[in-house]
Amino acid sequence: MLVIEPQFFIFCAVLVMVLPLPWLLSAIFAAMIHEFWHIAAVLVMGGRITKVRVAAGGAQIEAHLAGKAAQAVAVLAGPVGSLMLLFLCHAVPGIALCGLAQGVYNLLPLPSLDGGRALRLFLSGICPGKAEIICTGAEILCTSLLLAAAFWYMKALSLGFWPIMAALVPVSGLFRRKIPCKRRKIGVQ
Repeated sequence: MLVIEPQFFIFCAVLVMVLPLPWLLSAIFAAMIHEFWHIAAVLVMGGRITKVRVAAGGAQIEAHLAGKAAQAVAVLAGPVGSLMLLFLCHAVPGIALCGLAQGVYNLLPLPSLDGGRALRLFLSGICPGKAEIICTGAEILCTSLLLAAAFWYMKALSLGFWPIMAALVPVSGLFRRKIPCKRRKIGVQ
């Protein structure tokens, strides 16, 4: 089932206004390749896709996979597919650059991105008792560095608020997710 959220269209309208058309098309193509690799990995690993949701922050694929190894392959397939677009750097450099940016960006250890999911899967396999604490620390560190870099780019390069707005997209995932009761020290949620 494909669900396209209304804010996706607003996000696209803003992108059409601020990006030149060749870069916009390159970014869309790179994003489609990224998601294709996720879907292909789920299917190759014997999984089943139940829902694809497209919103302003990107696409989310809900799938059923057996085992953490299959989940890790499916999670990391998107960034691998994005980074493989670098092989096109001589033919279509815009697509290669967008693929590089999306691949590296998605590897950030934030819960709403592939890197955060992969880190959580990896740590839950090797140190399940401390996985949540380590992931939270990585999220806080990454968020701090991302916002610091955004403020620096805003001031040093006089880019206005665009770097801050770009940094808030993945950071907002920290506030949208459900926090387990044990971490919040409350009884109900």
